Amino acid sequence: MAQRAQFGLPQKLFSQDNLFFRDMIITQTQGSGLIELYHQFINKFLAYKVAHELSFDERPDIRVHLPGTLPVSEFHDDYSITHHFEQINMWLPLVDTAGTSTLWLESDYGTGQVTPIDVKYGQVLLFDGGILKHGSRKNETNNTRISLESKLSLLGAGLRADAVHLLDRFSFVQ
Repeated sequence: MAQRAQFGLPQKLFSQDNLFFRDMIITQTQGSGLIELYHQFINKFLAYKVAHELSFDERPDIRVHLPGTLPVSEFHDDYSITHHFEQINMWLPLVDTAGTSTLWLESDYGTGQVTPIDVKYGQVLLFDGGILKHGSRKNETNNTRISLESKLSLLGAGLRADAVHLLDRFSFVQ
């Protein structure tokens, strides 16, 4: 808010303000602390949990959802964009999330009914984002949500059964 005041901008946050933080991850150089930690987490922790090498995004997407702001995208399924049935989503909040500050996920395939999934700092949620609709609501809390998101698949995967195998292994990981 101090920066907004300094530049004569309105003292109100907007959904576009959330995108400013997304650019922070894009400017991280390969080998930077955050990127290295992300790679280690997937290669040494998650891959160990499923006993298989994982294919994953080179850089995670960072999502920042400021208090009082609308989400930057509509509810969606990722298959409509990626056309990859074998991928699942990894959602790793860097803060405790609940209610309108968390991810909302379709309760079952094709229902269109979304519910908030409360995830604590130190947990990671893996879900079938290719098919299940997911997104965010207006953040009506006083908390800023910061999370990392990536798509995962078994190395060499190309079948729907591979995504199911990953989801059978875990959904919440602590």
